[in-house]
Amino acid sequence: MEALENGAVEVLTKPGGSYTVGDMCIQLKEKIRAAAKAKLDRLRPSSSLLQAPAGMIANSLIETTQKVIAIGASTGGTEALKEVLMSMPLNIPGIVVVQHMPAHFTMAFAERLNKCCQIEVREAKDGDSVLNGQALIAPGNFHMLLRRSGARYFVNI
Repeated sequence: MEALENGAVEVLTKPGGSYTVGDMCIQLKEKIRAAAKAKLDRLRPSSSLLQAPAGMIANSLIETTQKVIAIGASTGGTEALKEVLMSMPLNIPGIVVVQHMPAHFTMAFAERLNKCCQIEVREAKDGDSVLNGQALIAPGNFHMLLRRSGARYFVNI
């Protein structure tokens, strides 16, 4: 619920019972397609922006035409992530991925995905812009923050 309140247009929860990677892939693909079609006329400002004095919030801080897809995957999610990214068209909004994986494995994982996907897939570096047709994978053992400056999204590692 907190993700939706903060601007997410769709959420896929981790299943409680037994499930297959194929089941999750189908759900994830459907949710990404639905989220890509979402009409976002105006993003709601966060609670900290609501406390700012009237007139101090520029439209560029609360509005953007860019969409971003965020994916989080557990250790067992590598094959599901591969299936999802392989199905993405070149014009897909920028994707940020946090995959639970040890340090030094994510670079090889991103390189492997890049070879089999239409979109560019690579390990993220601090300050990288989130661009259409590209997936950025957080380095292993690192958090990745999505930030915005005006209409530009970028990551902090």
